Amino acid sequence: MKLFLTSIGLPNKKIREAFLAILPKEPKLCSVLLIAYIRTKEEEKFLIFLKKEMTKVGITDIYFFNLKKEIFAETTESKKTYDIIYMSGGSTFEMLERIRQTKVDSFIKKYSARKNAIYFALSAGSIIAGPNIETAGWGSEADDNPLNLKNLTGLKLTNLAIFPHFKKRLEKEVTAFQNKVTYPIIPLTDKQAVLIEDKKYKVIG
Repeated sequence: MKLFLTSIGLPNKKIREAFLAILPKEPKLCSVLLIAYIRTKEEEKFLIFLKKEMTKVGITDIYFFNLKKEIFAETTESKKTYDIIYMSGGSTFEMLERIRQTKVDSFIKKYSARKNAIYFALSAGSIIAGPNIETAGWGSEADDNPLNLKNLTGLKLTNLAIFPHFKKRLEKEVTAFQNKVTYPIIPLTDKQAVLIEDKKYKVIG
């Protein structure tokens, strides 16, 4: 499985080109499952933005699953074949909990075994792909944990942990976190992405 993890999606030409280069077919022939947790009008506007971002690179076959729904395994969307799983951002702790409750996690793990499978994500979705979501609760810009979630295990699609929205002033915080864990931390600015394939990774931007 190829993972294309970002802070804010496809913000610049270099990242867009790198994303298009890993697609298994022409963009107009690719199908995307976009997963997000949409509850408010503001979140609905963000969803529209994400869909527009896909159409700008030529991908129009987009299916959407709202983590607010009940069980993914029982939906029509779960029976389709997708080229890309697109995991949105949001509250990392709440999203992880809903991913488990809706059984989206089981679907993604099965999907990850497919040839040419791609997991594309931004922010919280990038963190959730890793071994756990501890980076989400670390430092001066940490997410809140309103659910007091104890099980922070991620999807384990990679053994790398992403620290999105990295800024130079957060360098000491990231170093302190790296010193307390045994797995690698990849800090990503809003202008960067990381491509992970066959246990190797490349930072873009």
